Amino acid sequence: MLPGLKEKISELMKEEGRQATQFAEDLASILNIPCRKIVLQGNPSQEILRFAREMEADLIVIGSRGRTGIEKLLLGSVAEKVVLQSTIPVLMIKGEGE
Repeated sequence: MLPGLKEKISELMKEEGRQATQFAEDLASILNIPCRKIVLQGNPSQEILRFAREMEADLIVIGSRGRTGIEKLLLGSVAEKVVLQSTIPVLMIKGEGE
């Protein structure tokens, strides 16, 4: 692996997370909806499920990108794992173009 590549990828992923959570917070503010930004690190489906249990959530709402074929085989589906493993009800929202 190239020197520094892992760190660069990690930083890019963190920045993408910051931008996404900022977008959600800004949109919630415009719509006057209470919102709290939380960024977790680790296995995405496991962290979502752990956090939902800790918060005693009544519902998990999760988006789906609709990956298919080799992309789904290689990357898996976080939403699918959450739906299959959750003891809390899950509402899956399909992304654009699905």
